[in-house]
Amino acid sequence: MVVVGAVAFALVLVAAAAAVVLSAQAWARGLRDQETLPEGTVVAGADVGGMHVEQAAARVEEAVATRIDRPMTVVAGEQQWHVTPAELGARAQPEDAVRQALAQATSADPVSLAWARWFGGSVEMGVPVTVDEQQAADVVAGWAEEFNRDTRNATLTWSSSGVKLVAHHDARHLAPNELTERLVAAAEQGAERVEAPVSTAAASVTTDDVRPLLEPVRRDVDRALTRDIRVTAAQQQWTVSPADLGATPDLQGVVAARLDDDGEATGDNGQGPTVPLSVPKQPVHDYVHGLAEQVDSAGRDAQVRLVGERLTVEQPAQVGQTLQHDAATKELREAVTSGAERVELPVSQSEATLTAEDFDSALVLRQSERRLYHYVNGSPVADWRVAVGAGGSPTPTGVFTVGVKRHRPAWHNPDPQGWGADMPAMIEPGPTNPLGVRALNWHDDGRDTLIRFHGTAVTNSIGRAASQGCVRLTNDDIRKVYDRVPTGTPIVSLRR
Repeated sequence: MVVVGAVAFALVLVAAAAAVVLSAQAWARGLRDQETLPEGTVVAGADVGGMHVEQAAARVEEAVATRIDRPMTVVAGEQQWHVTPAELGARAQPEDAVRQALAQATSADPVSLAWARWFGGSVEMGVPVTVDEQQAADVVAGWAEEFNRDTRNATLTWSSSGVKLVAHHDARHLAPNELTERLVAAAEQGAERVEAPVSTAAASVTTDDVRPLLEPVRRDVDRALTRDIRVTAAQQQWTVSPADLGATPDLQGVVAARLDDDGEATGDNGQGPTVPLSVPKQPVHDYVHGLAEQVDSAGRDAQVRLVGERLTVEQPAQVGQTLQHDAATKELREAVTSGAERVELPVSQSEATLTAEDFDSALVLRQSERRLYHYVNGSPVADWRVAVGAGGSPTPTGVFTVGVKRHRPAWHNPDPQGWGADMPAMIEPGPTNPLGVRALNWHDDGRDTLIRFHGTAVTNSIGRAASQGCVRLTNDDIRKVYDRVPTGTPIVSLRR
């Protein structure tokens, strides 16, 4: 009887346990079907028990957003940056985490399900955060551009305000790949501080090494820039300093020259070594241009005047002079950089075409008299009757020279579209040639004027204004003029 009772009790217990398990499993299926999380479920630190999956996902998203928007501090020595995981491209999938929590809670063993069904469960789930490594690398690259620097030795520089001490700094460089890895791990793990890996290299010349040189170099620079350079050109003289010409000291090698092998400043003997100077071209060119305004002068031929019957030199010839800009600029710049105290600038001279001596033998044309005179030593020694230009083609006045002398010249039509339209292009030497048997070209400053002394067979034009500007003589007279005067003889043409 006892045995039967025990068996019956056991059967009752088994049936009750089976009922509990079946009830718990049914409860779990209901949660899955309704997509509802059991009580006691925590995802990413947020209590989402009893919530529908979508509601729970929204709650978890808020919790995760707080995490990925929380700044992390990145430290590199004294430099700090602040960045959020979101700025590194961090992303999370809260709904996936919630569904994973639901699956874990409702697929437990029967005993755990039964316990959770009547006494509450305990499921905690994190939300994985993934970081875009390329975006994180780009952020690190921006920091590196700001932070990285190469070693800079202390030195001295010069500006318009004078010599300045440039302090040294050591090299420092972020290790970009390693820092990117650390950032990604910190963002995914929710860390708040990251130590950046930094490599360094010390400067070989420090600020303390160079500071003792500052005042001695300042004195030497002042001496170099303010020294006088005496400039001469064409017996004129000026004084200018390198500073006036825009010179600047080149201190690149000065510091090294004044530090011994141990980096100690060498002594100052009161004079100091030469400070090299550089000078731009334009300020020197402008200075030379100003000197040229004082130096340059135009050449001038001797000026003559007819006083009574005498040909008198009124003003002697004047030699012209020109400062050679490019060569002068080069030499003055070299004087500045070489430390020279004097420099002679090159000047070219231009001789006058006609000097007073050239008028010792001259041809003087008095157009109103229709006569040509040969003057020797200021007095007329021979004269000839001539024809001069008429109407709209007057014979020019002024001072000219005899250019080419032509024996039996050919005539070339000077105006085939105008007054020479009904004449041939060229007439060979001979009786019908308009230039007669001889011709002497008039030149003005070496250029042919197309005006000539020439012979003519039309003797009835002599003594009148009858030509197209040239001066006609009989063939006999032009032979005499041709034989009397050489090329280069002055021609003085007067209206009177």
